[in-house]
Amino acid sequence: MKSLHFSPSKTVVYLLTAFCSLSLSCTSSELATTAVGALPATALQPYGRTVVNVKQQLELISSAVHFGFSFEGTQCQIYTSLPTREGHSYLQYELDGVYQKRVRVNGNTKEPLVISVAAPGRHTVWMYKATEAHTGPIIIEKVAARKVKALQKPKAPWIEFIGNSITCGAAADPSEVPCGSGQYPDQHNAYMAYGPGWPVLLKPTFC
Repeated sequence: MKSLHFSPSKTVVYLLTAFCSLSLSCTSSELATTAVGALPATALQPYGRTVVNVKQQLELISSAVHFGFSFEGTQCQIYTSLPTREGHSYLQYELDGVYQKRVRVNGNTKEPLVISVAAPGRHTVWMYKATEAHTGPIIIEKVAARKVKALQKPKAPWIEFIGNSITCGAAADPSEVPCGSGQYPDQHNAYMAYGPGWPVLLKPTFC
């Protein structure tokens, strides 16, 4: 019977190669995990009508309800969804104090909302619910980014507006979906409602 012989040098090389590959893989995995932090919904400090559900997710209920956070780098991810797979709603956001745009949230979405920034550094985001309570809540699960931190809005006097859907920003923003088309939330933008006072700067075009 012919016996099998292994070269000790080759065996050592194989073992070292496998060990190095495993070490590199673990190191890369650890870096990928530690590079991005997660801010759970329960750590956010929202303003407006909200509720934390049984899954410890934050439900944004009223129009213009909002929360803020800061992060480092050039990208952050907001994990958001709707209670049902049907229908859609809208969020809108400020980046470093400048209004950006509305973002559609679909009921069957599985991917997070990604906000990208051209320049690195420390950035702030304020996220608003664009639609009114009649449209249903928007669910926030978490925010993922480097060194992400919840923000608390400075204390200031509050004025309560009691009105109707127009007070909530209904038909205030036909920039993406023309008036008379789409569904009820498609022209809704609470950021442009006259209650907050931002329309002076944004110049909305009402349907």
